[in-house]
Amino acid sequence: MDARLPSGGTALLTAVWHKRLAVVRILLDSGANIELRGDFQHWPPLHVAYFSGHIEFVQLIYERVPADKKLSFADLVLAQASVERSSAIYTKVVGNGKIDQKRRNGDTALRIACERGKRKTVEALLRNPSNDVNLVDADGWTPLMSASEHGHTEVVAILLEKGANSNDQLPNGFSALHIACENGHTGVVQLLLDRGASIDMIDEERE
Repeated sequence: MDARLPSGGTALLTAVWHKRLAVVRILLDSGANIELRGDFQHWPPLHVAYFSGHIEFVQLIYERVPADKKLSFADLVLAQASVERSSAIYTKVVGNGKIDQKRRNGDTALRIACERGKRKTVEALLRNPSNDVNLVDADGWTPLMSASEHGHTEVVAILLEKGANSNDQLPNGFSALHIACENGHTGVVQLLLDRGASIDMIDEERE
């Protein structure tokens, strides 16, 4: 049942990707390994379900995670669909994992949530005061930069309230303010300026 295809995929991953809910349920009931990663970006089934937008699949797979098992790296944000639909799952998600555990590619749950504008998830992840609101991914992006890029004003406000540094810079010198300006998000620009973002910082092209 957990045999791999030449590409590395499994029956469960394939069924999730192709939206075969009944098949997924049968495989899970038969003991399919929900942690095996495969050909879809080296993600386990929960990741595939989330990024494919299959809410029912996220719930079905997430409910099979053992109660005593901590979720790893970005699994918190990958349960976002379940978080918004079930208070019981919401409580479990908030109580598990840390946002400073990175995925294989150096990404973080908080940054992904900020990029997608998932306000409830951002708030849940930041309830733990030991979590670092300024943690960067492998490319130097902070959660604030990602929220600013996509114009998620409410998320930007939450991050700033929790101590996000608006003057952190990418390797090219861009700050959250540069990014918001580049994308024309006036609400975010004004909010960053109101909260003390520097207007004098320059990028690598000295702009």
